[in-house]
Amino acid sequence: MNPMVPDRLRSPAMQPLRYPRYRLALGISTLAWTALWLCNIAVVAGMLQAGRTSAEIGLFQGFWTLGVPLSVIAGGLVTDRFGPTISLRIGLGLELAGMSLMAVFVGGGDPPLPLLLLAAMLIGSSDGMTNVGINVLAGGVVPRDLMASAIGMLLLGLATGRIVGGTVAGPAVNAFGASGALVLCAVLVLGALGLSLAVGRVQLAPTGMGRAYLDLRPAVRWYRGMPDARVVLLIGGLMAVLVYGYFSLLPVIVGQTMGTDTTSQGLAMAAGGVGVAVAAVLMGPIARRFGVGRLLIGAVLAATGALTLLALGQTALVVLVAVTLLPAFTNVQAASANVALQTLSPPTMRGRVVGLYSMTFSALLPVGTITAGWLGTRFGVRETLIVLAATMAIAVVVIYRLRPSLVRELAVAGPPPAVAVSAEPPAA
Repeated sequence: MNPMVPDRLRSPAMQPLRYPRYRLALGISTLAWTALWLCNIAVVAGMLQAGRTSAEIGLFQGFWTLGVPLSVIAGGLVTDRFGPTISLRIGLGLELAGMSLMAVFVGGGDPPLPLLLLAAMLIGSSDGMTNVGINVLAGGVVPRDLMASAIGMLLLGLATGRIVGGTVAGPAVNAFGASGALVLCAVLVLGALGLSLAVGRVQLAPTGMGRAYLDLRPAVRWYRGMPDARVVLLIGGLMAVLVYGYFSLLPVIVGQTMGTDTTSQGLAMAAGGVGVAVAAVLMGPIARRFGVGRLLIGAVLAATGALTLLALGQTALVVLVAVTLLPAFTNVQAASANVALQTLSPPTMRGRVVGLYSMTFSALLPVGTITAGWLGTRFGVRETLIVLAATMAIAVVVIYRLRPSLVRELAVAGPPPAVAVSAEPPAA
């Protein structure tokens, strides 16, 4: 063991930080997520203060994800063909354009809903390419046995984004207005672009296959031949429809128990960031101990429990506990699915495999957010959340009963890769 490596980086959870390119990837994730959360919180809080309904907020959140399905496929193709950093840079460039457009729209006062939806769709589309690039980059620049810890710790960027975005959104909007907060978002994205240039070129798949990397059919055939991968895909799709729709209804419940102002909404998001940060550190060791399959199923069931708690919460304290736990469990589900797919798939098609999963998830996400917003308006926010949580819990139990081997077969190590990929040596 290298005596020059600090003791705190020798634990399995922290070892990815020994790799310089991974540290840069974590920095990119942190800046990009902070910008996204700050943007989302600022605009949603403005919509609440302007008297927009939960259905309109659901439309905004839905359009935020509407352009993701095609962009994640593009991100997967670009990642396999040119490397994950190229996909990252393209996505961050589009994100910068979308946030600049949003700042112009918001700067004119209370903009018409169609303009907000247009800018939200552009930002969400850019996030599709960024998401594929950053996950493949993080999983590829560390040794294979550290992949679970690396992708799990990537959630620290998301957690920091929620915490910083949630705590800064209120003061930033109060001091500079919503358009000023969005300018700050654009500055953060510029910083992420700078770090992506510092990473340099990363090519995980072997060169020389050219346009073969632009063909999705091998990844589709791979899914057809991998029952475990199809189950991961099914669970992700159900989560998108039945659980993630809570984003549409969360501002309403927070408004009922804590307040509709930007500070209250931001505090709820920041609390979720704390939960995600804890989950990011613990995910790698837990996956190593119990396996990715058990972690995946457990995270789904825990998420439905937290969703039920959110629906039943009548006080600010209970809601804060729920919004701390819920993002932690949903993000562990997403990260464990990513680990499973990258572990099972060969390096030559990691981008396309992750892209197809993300496409399925993101194509169904607008259905979940828009439907949840509509159901919340018609039947009640809390009643809707309880029904969605119960349906998801029943579905995952049925899936496990039909395929109990899932938790055994989805181990962290997985089969050996088809092509050896050398990771960057750790820093001295």
